[in-house]
Amino acid sequence: MTHYSSPCYTLAEAQEMLSLRGSELAHAIRSKEIQAVVYTGHRQILLFVPKETDHWIGCAVIRYRGHMSLHVDTIASLLDGQIIHVGQGWGYVWEDFGVSDWRHQYPFERELPHGPIREWRPVEKDKFPLHKFYATPLPKEATPWTDTLADMLDKMASPEPVPKEFEDFRKSLPGKEGPILDFKSNSRFEPESLRIPASEIERFRDRQSQARFEVRRTAAVGDVKAQTRGLRSSQLHELIERIVRADPHIKAKAIWRLIEQDADLDEPVFDTDHILVRVDSDCIEWCNRSGKSLSLTWNSFGPTLAKIRSRLAAECPE
Repeated sequence: MTHYSSPCYTLAEAQEMLSLRGSELAHAIRSKEIQAVVYTGHRQILLFVPKETDHWIGCAVIRYRGHMSLHVDTIASLLDGQIIHVGQGWGYVWEDFGVSDWRHQYPFERELPHGPIREWRPVEKDKFPLHKFYATPLPKEATPWTDTLADMLDKMASPEPVPKEFEDFRKSLPGKEGPILDFKSNSRFEPESLRIPASEIERFRDRQSQARFEVRRTAAVGDVKAQTRGLRSSQLHELIERIVRADPHIKAKAIWRLIEQDADLDEPVFDTDHILVRVDSDCIEWCNRSGKSLSLTWNSFGPTLAKIRSRLAAECPE
């Protein structure tokens, strides 16, 4: 997710806002058309940068309440109604206002390396944007069962003498490992925590709108080629015709905005000849088939549009 904005909505709310069935919304999430997040109450989060899969560089520990993105497979498990533990998985936290505490000191008793955390490079708050860090629920230090067993056997062996077999078994155990990181105890999420950010709802709506325009544009292009080949005065006029044919009642400013948007797209919707060079609020700069640089100002756009509408109306009188 490159752009995030709140608020975030429950799946039921998002489903209603997008006029989708539950299965359609779930499919959109699984196919990455919509990126869901999870909501967490106050939880300690480890911020880090992965050098490799099992080589993390720790940066800070925060107390966070807000929304967090996770791997799509983890989200899919929640969609299936499963209660999940993130474990050593990670995601991103997005809301600066959700941070109530920031500590950059190394948080564990055991010295580095400690599990996947191989280095610790403290980072002060606000030095980098929050979402630039990788984030995972802070693991807790735990005593491995082998160490617990060894301690118990040590107590049993002292001060009374013990059978040789018992002593041999005790000595055969591996040496104490020391504290390990438990990634499960703090990483539980439930299906009810799923949310859809407002930015994802807007992005999905934009794609739906773009798809509708594409269908209408394709039809309009066909109409232009079939009906007006001998009447067009320029490629820019052709571009404007496509928009007008797609939406005959569209206003001049809306047409200008669509042309301005097309100029910024790698795959334009209406500029099929790729003539646009630069478009701002005052001028359209474009290049014709011969490579000649031309322009059309906003002041001239109105009369030009009126001529195009008049010609189209003459071709298809109501």
